[in-house]
Formats: sequence, C-alpha cells, structure tokens
Amino acid sequence: MTDNSHTIDCSDSNALISASYDSASEHLTVSFEGGTYRYSGVTHDDYQTFASSESKGKAIETIKVLAEGYEKV
Repeated sequence: MTDNSHTIDCSDSNALISASYDSASEHLTVSFEGGTYRYSGVTHDDYQTFASSESKGKAIETIKVLAEGYEKV
C-alpha cells in the first residue's frame, strides 16, 4: 500500500466488507458480499465524509451519486 492509499474501517458495517481510498487517483474501492467496485473521481472531502460516517452502507449511496463512474473489479 502506498502513502496515497488509505484503508477504511468497515468492521461495523453489515453492507460493506472492506474499503480503501487512493488519494492520487481519487479511486474508492469497496468490497461487498456480491463483488468489489472501484468508484472514480471521489474527492478527498467525499472520502473523508464516507470514512467518518457511522453508516458506511448509507454513505456509499451518496458516493455512488457523486462519483464520476464505477466499475466492477
């Protein structure tokens, strides 16, 4: 993991298995039970809001709207 990559604690989430953010590429990668998705164009402010959210499941819905796009990886 590079200095630009940040792991997000998802241990309390029922919806998300894991998540990480790369500030250099502005990619947020999120693993769900059904697969892993990479969201592009996620700003650092949006990442911080997501990372500090009490409900990662609800917060990812906002990320889906704000992101420039996503792909299954």
